[in-house]
Amino acid sequence: MGLGGGGWKCYGMRRGDGSDPPVPVVLAVSGPRAIADIKKGITADSCVVLLASRNTLFLRALGKSLSVQLDGEGEHERVCRILTSCDISGKTMKYLRGLRCAIRDIPVSSAHFDNRGIFSNHYLKNRLWDDLQRDISFDADAVKTAIKKSPEDILAALGWNLDGGKRTGKTYRFKGVSIVIAPMDRSLSVRTHDDVAPSYTAVAELKHSVWVILTNGREWRLYTSRVSASTTNYLGIDTGGDDPEPLRYLAALFGAATHEGGADGISQINEFFDQAQQKARSLEDDLRSKVLGTGGLFLDIVKGVLDHDTKRTFRPADLAAAKEAALAVMYRVWFVLYAESRNLLPVRDPKYLPISLRSMHAELDGYESDPDGYSCWAALLNLFARIRDGSPDHNLPQYDGDLFRARPAVDSIKVRNRFIASAMRLLLETDGQAVDYGDLGVRHLGSIYESLLEFDVRQADRDILLVEDRSGVREVESKAESTYSYKKNDLYLASGSGILSRKATASFYTPDEIASFLVRSGLDSLLAERRRRVVADIDRYKKEPSKQNHRVCMDRILDLQVLDPAMGSGHFLVEALNQITLWATDVLNSHPDHPLVAEIDEDRRMVIEAQVKNGVTIDENLLTADVLLKRRIMKRCIFGVDLNPLAVELARLSLWLDSFAIGVPL
Repeated sequence: MGLGGGGWKCYGMRRGDGSDPPVPVVLAVSGPRAIADIKKGITADSCVVLLASRNTLFLRALGKSLSVQLDGEGEHERVCRILTSCDISGKTMKYLRGLRCAIRDIPVSSAHFDNRGIFSNHYLKNRLWDDLQRDISFDADAVKTAIKKSPEDILAALGWNLDGGKRTGKTYRFKGVSIVIAPMDRSLSVRTHDDVAPSYTAVAELKHSVWVILTNGREWRLYTSRVSASTTNYLGIDTGGDDPEPLRYLAALFGAATHEGGADGISQINEFFDQAQQKARSLEDDLRSKVLGTGGLFLDIVKGVLDHDTKRTFRPADLAAAKEAALAVMYRVWFVLYAESRNLLPVRDPKYLPISLRSMHAELDGYESDPDGYSCWAALLNLFARIRDGSPDHNLPQYDGDLFRARPAVDSIKVRNRFIASAMRLLLETDGQAVDYGDLGVRHLGSIYESLLEFDVRQADRDILLVEDRSGVREVESKAESTYSYKKNDLYLASGSGILSRKATASFYTPDEIASFLVRSGLDSLLAERRRRVVADIDRYKKEPSKQNHRVCMDRILDLQVLDPAMGSGHFLVEALNQITLWATDVLNSHPDHPLVAEIDEDRRMVIEAQVKNGVTIDENLLTADVLLKRRIMKRCIFGVDLNPLAVELARLSLWLDSFAIGVPL
């Protein structure tokens, strides 16, 4: 069918009855990895190619092409069978639209793990098995044999000798790791009976161990004190299905051998975590350069807001307004990318998927083929409106909030595809591969966008020749001396010290370790004293459960107020939120009869009932006691001020994302 060049190993696919499909469908087991080489190598006019090595679906119709990253591993043969059965034919662009619709209908396999900000998804999928340096097939088989038995039996199959740990109830402490065993019929994140959610117990155990394993036999979670959001970040595995792959991840990440110190005293689980942090930093640096760099995606959005061309001159006020509008767009897109990467928006729901940013990625070639059209912008505004107002037709709750409120500077303008589609491609992919925003935390993204606040958008009043050296960026007279330039009326980013470096890698962000230390230094003594008062309040309430004593109990645990008078992106406030939530979780775990525990249960019930009434089905497993507690603390305890209104919006967004509760308005 026309796969040119060497290195290809392919199989042609046929229908179940042996006939050929209406268009060629090929499974490429091996071949080029670079997108440019793939496009060059596929010479057929119309085809569907599954690239197993990249987990990518490549489509071509009448010279137009697009690539789609598949969600599930090992899906290639099944996707081929589905595509070959589709009635896709024709010699117009309807063919390409038909293929896109077919992709949306392809069911993807469930993820083998639920990674909530602990490791890098890319690392777990592509590098874990090489770095593990041991064969876990025997461990996985042992777990499979024990999986129908008790949690203790499964832990024994994973190599844990519970008799060797220090036991307190159903908690076992080892060097660097604790194991918390919940009853087999209990949810891990929702209170049942009269006790707290088991997740509270696991999080409270982080004051004793760097890593904590929580299980009820079927569900497994791994928590760590090495992340800031330790109450809501974890790696989860569900072993209830027939897929054997989750058992391999269970053996690899929860096995005793992985948590034991090596010859250098460092356990493999800590090495895996370090690799994840390195991946996140690399991804942050790449995204920073794409956002801030010369001709970067932020300036693309600014140009789109202005409908820029090099024949027009803009007033400084117009440039400032365009920067503000562009930031509002980027804040919204950031919210959606972050929420979709963690399934906080229903990206696996066929009702939502067609309007998602994940589907927009598949449409970019079509948008770019019509540079003066507005279809990409219209799709974005439609998505923003559905999130703001809610849409039962797309299974979306109403999130409302200031972030998505209608703004004439954003929602009443038109932006051409040439600007916005280019920016979205840079946001959504790197070298043809989809960017996984699940690998980035709130702080990584906040760092990038806080940097933007330091710069103004300016327009060149003449041709400018520039050179960049150790002293920074400076203007030169000779074209031979210059390394890059701006034409008259080009837009660029600059600050009081001059034009922004092309490398644009400088971060104005306080390192996590320093922020954590400073916040802890300010809060520890206050929280210790407050805990003593909370305990006294609970004792008084148990003796006399009056309304007055109830109010005192609630106020004492929630009326601590933290203010950052120059909050920037909210880095310190996010850290304060996480430390107070960790403290409150520990208090409630020790005192399950505190009235706040029951009120959080009631919050959850009311959210679920409200969404059912609105015709929206949410994933109730994501509406956890941990998240609802953090949200309460964020609304009652966290305050910030900044002279820059854009910084206020950024800080608010950071706090929203860090305490996002599914189905609850922003």
